[in-house]
Amino acid sequence: MTTVQTSSPPPPLLVTMRHRRLLAVALLYAASMSVAAQERVPPTAVEYGQWEALGRSSVLSRDGEWIAYPITRSNGEDELRIANTVTDVRTVAPFGEDAAFSADSRWMAYAIGRSEEAAAKLRASGEAEQRDMGLLDLTTLDVEVINNVATFAFSEGGAYLAVHRDLPLGNDEPEEHDADTPDDPTGSDLVVRDLSSGADMQFANVSAFAWQDDGALLAMTIAAEGRTGNGVQLFNALTGNLRALESNNAVFSGLSWRKDADDLAVLRSHSVDGYDGATHSVLVWRNLQDTPASTFVYNPSGDTDFPSDLRIVDDRQPTWSDDGTAVFFGVKPWEATPKTDDDEAAGGNDTDDESDVPEEAAAVDVWHAKDRRIIPMQKVQAQRDRERSLLAAWHLNESRFVRNGSHGGSVADGGPSVRHRATHRSLCLR
Repeated sequence: MTTVQTSSPPPPLLVTMRHRRLLAVALLYAASMSVAAQERVPPTAVEYGQWEALGRSSVLSRDGEWIAYPITRSNGEDELRIANTVTDVRTVAPFGEDAAFSADSRWMAYAIGRSEEAAAKLRASGEAEQRDMGLLDLTTLDVEVINNVATFAFSEGGAYLAVHRDLPLGNDEPEEHDADTPDDPTGSDLVVRDLSSGADMQFANVSAFAWQDDGALLAMTIAAEGRTGNGVQLFNALTGNLRALESNNAVFSGLSWRKDADDLAVLRSHSVDGYDGATHSVLVWRNLQDTPASTFVYNPSGDTDFPSDLRIVDDRQPTWSDDGTAVFFGVKPWEATPKTDDDEAAGGNDTDDESDVPEEAAAVDVWHAKDRRIIPMQKVQAQRDRERSLLAAWHLNESRFVRNGSHGGSVADGGPSVRHRATHRSLCLR
């Protein structure tokens, strides 16, 4: 007897699962074909503008309760967002940047920029660009806009705000002057606000200002037209007292407070016949909270140890040693004034021989194989090269000048120049 084996049908459950898998694959294939068949629509300009990126320079308040962070968009509609890290209260400052919180975390100041379209219109009109600032009350979130601001700074305690105005726009044509002679700086208005009362104190012809690191003293350099009234003034925001520390027909620059002290240093310019450009004297006041304060003056022209072919320059801001016994500044070679045609005529060297007249220099760039930098790099770094200087120190107690290194090499060609900020006495002493 022959036994015939027949295959039994699969269980119903297995058939159902297999069918479901095939159905799922078919549906996925059909969906992909449908999507591929659809026409792709490019995003619009409005949609492009929705892309956001976190900008740089986020700032946290000193108590950690507020944070300000810039947001950049592809359409140029940037903004500054301010948020409370505890309550999640938020506000937005359109085109805000460079935020700064007061030390008591009660206020925030920021610069107000412009949209790309507004900036383009301003450039096309030929008008000078002047910037505004915003002052945000972090308690009420009220904003005050202050127009035509060059820079601003809170006092260390956060009770006062100094706002340095831009120079007013003039309609007069600029006066002609020698291109080789730099213009004297011209000061503008400085407004100091008591943030608790809202009272303002205004000072005119201020070219630069600096708050004391720990206190309410504000130092200002005055730069008036024609140098009439130039000098250094000290304002005590706590008492409202204003003192004139120095008044002279010179240019003052480089205000520098010693950290956590009431000692101040500044540079005062003066010229010497036969030399091109100005050199500077270093003025120092100690214990400015006291009346009178101790005053020190270093004039390189009266120091036999100071090389006659060097000058003190204002390209480097003076800095203090930690103990306050030395002030660091920059020196560089001092070139003699080139002779003019009038000088040659006065010396009897005037001649009508055209062969003695030097030809104009050719307007070509010449690069030597031994040059360390290619010509494009030299052009980009030209301004930095002009500002390079050698580091020197003046020891106040001994009234002694110390130079760090020699100026025998060319500063621009990588000579013994020092470009970092001096903060320690060991940089200049062996």
